[in-house]
Amino acid sequence: MFVFSSTYERETSRLASLALEHKRRAEHFRQEAENWQYTARHWKDRYDRLQADLLGLGGGQFTKAEIRTLIQLCHPDKHDGKQSAVEITQKLIKLRGPK
Repeated sequence: MFVFSSTYERETSRLASLALEHKRRAEHFRQEAENWQYTARHWKDRYDRLQADLLGLGGGQFTKAEIRTLIQLCHPDKHDGKQSAVEITQKLIKLRGPK
């Protein structure tokens, strides 16, 4: 197959330029992915710290086991359904989070 030298050079140059542009874009997306990973780690760490603070693990207030015990001790069934027992138990359950 015969191809003019000028056509070959033009196409080679075009393909090299296209390859360079794709390389630049790939690097841009790699950096974007790194930034999002950093952001995700940052928010995950922040979430974990807030959860620890909420449970008292950051400040040393209550462990999950202690919260479970408090729920058992304050449960309205043990206090004739008193409203204060209901409210405190609800707050403890919220503090405990999902089982």
